[in-house]
Amino acid sequence: MASVALSVVLVIAALALVVSHLRAWRSADHGGLGEREREFHARRFRRRVQASVMVGVIGLLLLGDLWLRTGWPALLYWSGVLLLLLWLLLLAASDWLASRVHFHQQLSRLQGERALLQADLDRLRDRHRRSTGTSPTDTDEP
Repeated sequence: MASVALSVVLVIAALALVVSHLRAWRSADHGGLGEREREFHARRFRRRVQASVMVGVIGLLLLGDLWLRTGWPALLYWSGVLLLLLWLLLLAASDWLASRVHFHQQLSRLQGERALLQADLDRLRDRHRRSTGTSPTDTDEP
């Protein structure tokens, strides 16, 4: 009986996840993204929908416990379920890794842009100080 309850929970969770992914995808503004950004988000969406559907499939396959008890058919059946579970774990790991790499690259790019802007700001401040004849100690800046 526990396998039936777990199956129902997994199928409901999978449906909720798929609906959530679809709503988020439809409501996102993909027009303001560059090609690399759009492709990253499309691949992430596909991975997450596939993983969510697999959670539901695994939930349904857990019902096999009601009909298969022992022997080779049960061993083969549960080996297949285990392979699906391993595939789901690989999808989750690849999603985590891809997101980590992508956002690390974004952070590095933004930090580089910030450093360039800070250098421009420092240069403009120095030029302003030279033109007005003030020293850095004359300003109220920290």
